[in-house]
Amino acid sequence: MSGFSAAQTDVIPHARIITLKLSNFRSYRQAALDLEGRTALFLGANGAGKTNILEAVSFLTPGRGLRRATVEDVAATEGDGSWAVAAEIDGAMGEAALGTGIEAPLGMKTRSASRASTANRYLPRPHLPSTCA
Repeated sequence: MSGFSAAQTDVIPHARIITLKLSNFRSYRQAALDLEGRTALFLGANGAGKTNILEAVSFLTPGRGLRRATVEDVAATEGDGSWAVAAEIDGAMGEAALGTGIEAPLGMKTRSASRASTANRYLPRPHLPSTCA
């Protein structure tokens, strides 16, 4: 039960994700999803990156994100410390583009890999610019 009456659900803002792009976010070096506002189902083994996608979306909303991670915590382990999440959405006020992320800290070089990533095999890997904006 959601805790909302039928009358209250009409005023809850909602949006549909048209596209979602990740760059250096957790286990994803680069990823793009063309959802076109449809419902999505993420399937994969434990550690494949399913929750990372949900966490990326949560960074586009107010608050600290799904896992309450700091902005430094979500950068890919093999990256330079930068990361970006961008989405095109269709909401109550029409279409909009959202994005967030951080640039690489000054003097930061590529961090060494501490674990192998298997997540990218579950999403298409198109070329993305260095930022998702």
